[in-house]
Amino acid sequence: MHWRSLLMMALLRAGTTWGQGWVQLTDLPAIARDDASAFAADSAVFIGTGMDVGFQLTNDWHRYDPVTALWSTIAPMPATPRQYGTGFSVGGFGYVFGGVDANGLSNALFVHLPVNAVWYALDTMPGVPRSGSASFVIGVRAFIVGGRVGPGTALTDELWEYFPFLNTWLPRPPMPGPPRHLAAVFAQGGKAYVVGGRAGDGSALSDGWCYDGATDSWSAIAPLPAAGRYGAEGFRWPGGGLVVAGATSDSTFTRECWRYDATADSWSQLPEFPGAARKGGAGAVADGVVHYGTGSDAAQRYADWWALHPDVSVGTAAAPKPLRAHPNPTSGPLHLTGAPSGTASPFTIQDAAGRPVRSGVMAPCVGLDVSGLPPASYHLVLHAADRPYTLRFVRTP
Repeated sequence: MHWRSLLMMALLRAGTTWGQGWVQLTDLPAIARDDASAFAADSAVFIGTGMDVGFQLTNDWHRYDPVTALWSTIAPMPATPRQYGTGFSVGGFGYVFGGVDANGLSNALFVHLPVNAVWYALDTMPGVPRSGSASFVIGVRAFIVGGRVGPGTALTDELWEYFPFLNTWLPRPPMPGPPRHLAAVFAQGGKAYVVGGRAGDGSALSDGWCYDGATDSWSAIAPLPAAGRYGAEGFRWPGGGLVVAGATSDSTFTRECWRYDATADSWSQLPEFPGAARKGGAGAVADGVVHYGTGSDAAQRYADWWALHPDVSVGTAAAPKPLRAHPNPTSGPLHLTGAPSGTASPFTIQDAAGRPVRSGVMAPCVGLDVSGLPPASYHLVLHAADRPYTLRFVRTP
């Protein structure tokens, strides 16, 4: 078989690389949906519930294994079908809180134990039921913030802390700013960051707030330097976090991807998410890799699934013009010219799904033998003294 055909087969198995680091993976093997819940546990990503393309609430759950790139269906949560729940994980267990079902809003909490693939109901949150809340974890402490607590403008700014190992709830200081639901959130370094969301009047917010778990206090952060948005997804990221996609109004959706630098309290825009613009997508970070998909726009719901690896996106510079790998494609040694500082550099080779397949130290004048790799497209990441650099190369038979 011609090497180009072999390469195409390999890419289809691993996923298709788009933009700067995004990789399209196998679709969720279930009906398309939005407003699902998701969490990462046991080095896998779990996603379920939501509203499907037929405007029916769902209760099915699915597990994505990043190592094998395979999906499997797990037992449904022992609850009514729902949407607008929020998922988080602590201690290797996954949790799903709240949402709205056919009977109304919910304060229910469920836990999934991946080791034996079972669900259990836990103590409900005190107070009024809610949906569209955001959740985050600091250490072994879980938090629920905001959400819709009734019709119209009935939103909350409440913050509740949940102790998973005691199965107890405690109120914490409410979040400043307008009450909201459908906000993006990420946690990093003992702090959590809540960005945007939808206010009671329906407007999309762009402000941001930081909760410090050590001082039990809130402070403002730099607002998102773009139109406000709700239904975006937040992800933990080296040095801060990401906010991906979302809606700026009922009819306007975005593919924007913004990175927050917690040290500088500043935002920078990354290449856009390569899937369709959307709100209500879901995902989680497993072993440092972002997994994201599903959601909807004004026309349709989605079942696609994507990954973003930090080594080929944020914190990684595109290779400077003098830096070249050759020959490319190659079936044997890969040579490098114009390496940063002209010195040897530690390297990592990643497959198209962002998984490391080889590492070592590469000298600029010595070839790197890649003949043992299967025919496919790869990223060579050079961990230079100033920053990582990436080069894409193709291994042929």
